[in-house]
Amino acid sequence: MSDFDSKQMSESSKPIHRRNVYIIGAQCTGKTTLAKALLERLQQLSSEAFLPDSSAPEPIPRSQHDDTPPPLYTPDLASPEPLLITELARQIIRDNPIATSDIRDSPALSLQLQTSILKAQHAIEAYLHHSSQPKWYLSDRSGLDPLIYTSLLIPPPAYVNLLASSEWDECKEYMREGLVIVCESGVSWLVDDGVRLMPVDAEEWKALHDQFVKVLGEEGIPHTVLPKEVVALEERVDFVLNCLREDRTGETGRD
Repeated sequence: MSDFDSKQMSESSKPIHRRNVYIIGAQCTGKTTLAKALLERLQQLSSEAFLPDSSAPEPIPRSQHDDTPPPLYTPDLASPEPLLITELARQIIRDNPIATSDIRDSPALSLQLQTSILKAQHAIEAYLHHSSQPKWYLSDRSGLDPLIYTSLLIPPPAYVNLLASSEWDECKEYMREGLVIVCESGVSWLVDDGVRLMPVDAEEWKALHDQFVKVLGEEGIPHTVLPKEVVALEERVDFVLNCLREDRTGETGRD
């Protein structure tokens, strides 16, 4: 048995921490595919695979009544946990049509879109966190995503204003408590689906990834980079599960 196989067996025997997971990074890096596969794997595991529920964080008191209806785009609360927050930006673009060219060519429309995405992401996370029974969730984006695109595509002071927003202040704290996985750009499955903003070239794609890592560091958010060389979906899921087992924090690269 190889050292790698021995390490995998050792890791798989450790309990999984019920931490909220953010799978983030530049577009077309397999985030949604990974989030859905991770959800499926977690839901297949027995309760013995997880740390006891008593290890979960205490609920955050809600400033409003608990019967407040969930915000738009909230996942089905009756679904088995973890819940999956997915394709949020795509849903917002489809409900509020904006051409991908406008995201680059119209700073005003682009800022309106990024602000809407941040507010929607925050609303969902706040609702799930502040419930009397907080929900465990996975998300294929975060409140950071609209800040990154704003910083690279929209002139100042748009980025600084979003960075100072109350929505980002809360999202940042949620991310610090969770597990943040950054999918590295440069993978082989870059495809234009006509909805998402595509990178102009490999340099811009890498610049987006570098900006994610840079701002995570500046904002004090622990994170782990999922290397682009890890291509097989099963291995990518195992990578995230091992992070949950180790309860690892802090930036890692290609270990």
